[in-house]
Amino acid sequence: MLRIFIFTCCIFSLFFGHIVSAAVDQQRQIQKAREEILNNLEGESGAEIEEIIVDEEGNILESPPIEQQQAEVSKSELPTEQQSAPTKEIPSLANPTSPSVNPLEETPTLPPEPNIGQSENLPHSEELIPQSLHLSFLNPPKRSLYVNEVVALEFKLVVLGQVDGAIENEFIEENGGVRVLNPESPWRQNNDGSFHNIFYVQIQAANFKIPRLKVTIAGQDSVIEGEIEGFSAQALPLTGNPYFSGVVAQEMKMNDYKITHYDAENNLAVFALSALISNLAEMKIGQYPKQGIESGTLNPESSSMIFYVVFPKNIENIIFDYFSLDDFQFHRVSIPNVPVDEKVSTQSDLKPKRSVSLLSLAVGGGVIFFMLLIFAFTRSYLSLIVIVLVVAYILTDIFVSDHAKLLPNAEVKILPTHNSTVIMRQEKPLEVEIIGRRGDYYKIVTQDERIGWVRKEEIDNR
Repeated sequence: MLRIFIFTCCIFSLFFGHIVSAAVDQQRQIQKAREEILNNLEGESGAEIEEIIVDEEGNILESPPIEQQQAEVSKSELPTEQQSAPTKEIPSLANPTSPSVNPLEETPTLPPEPNIGQSENLPHSEELIPQSLHLSFLNPPKRSLYVNEVVALEFKLVVLGQVDGAIENEFIEENGGVRVLNPESPWRQNNDGSFHNIFYVQIQAANFKIPRLKVTIAGQDSVIEGEIEGFSAQALPLTGNPYFSGVVAQEMKMNDYKITHYDAENNLAVFALSALISNLAEMKIGQYPKQGIESGTLNPESSSMIFYVVFPKNIENIIFDYFSLDDFQFHRVSIPNVPVDEKVSTQSDLKPKRSVSLLSLAVGGGVIFFMLLIFAFTRSYLSLIVIVLVVAYILTDIFVSDHAKLLPNAEVKILPTHNSTVIMRQEKPLEVEIIGRRGDYYKIVTQDERIGWVRKEEIDNR
């Protein structure tokens, strides 16, 4: 066993020694070839090539810096006396009297850089942008205008800087035959940051001038303002038409009308009108003294109103014209003077008293039917008492009413207001029925089912 072990160790030693010897021979061959290559390159080009140092195992070692190599070479080439001699100071070329200065060791002193981000004297970024505004006219009229016409003027406002205050409007020289209908119209901001506004002006004279617009933005620390000049032009008067109502509109519609008796000699006409971009508030029909606006919503862009007029019964038709800006022509409205034999009222309920009675009858009938079912199953006399009370209430509501007498010369109006239109004036006492109350007014219905409002002192309900 020992012989086998010794024989194995000898074989392993010989094998390992052979491997080490081969590696060393290979390393020597590589080193020799590298030296030959370096010598050939230096002989051909004269260039300095950095030497790569390797150890015995073939690992690359880090070479010392070039300056250190040059210093070692220079020291090795110098004589011994020169290496030990002290170094002489070379005078400076800029200052011969001063000692030499190594430019690599001394750094020149530069002036301090200003701290732009923290400087207190510099203004903020918002203050660097000068605040100003610019006004522009978007739709100057390109056609002939007419007297009493309402014109929409569209403006654009561009503000350079931050808007931190309210935008105020001022029209200067507003006495040139033009009336601004919405001078306080607010500016609306567009998606691009600019502002937009539409001012409506009414032309009131043949020779007119659109006033100058001044816009002011008053902020906390500054006030900016700008102006845009108006323009002068001439308008065409609409004369020579005896039926002209004075209305100049983009469009006007009569939604409804009603004619009823007013007194022995006159009838009353009530119109429901609507118009776009118009002077509907200045409407006038003929020379009738009793006419006007009962109620409505009037603004330059869109208007609607209830208009009334009292006119003689002997007139066959009620006729009036308006001027359309759609086709620049007169449009006529003609209504036959035929009274409607029914009540005139702005209320939607035509027969309120009868409606209430029907509602009471329906509810009461349901209660009676329910009580009868209870009595059939329980034989309770309480249900019979409830049935009797309900029947009594229904009979009272149907047959008992609040009758009164309308005093002579009492005025029946459409609405319970002081300025409401008078739809009827009765010269003799008239039997009426009171169907409602509101403030100082009674709501009445006549025997011919005309409904209106009368002041309490004009009713005798004793």
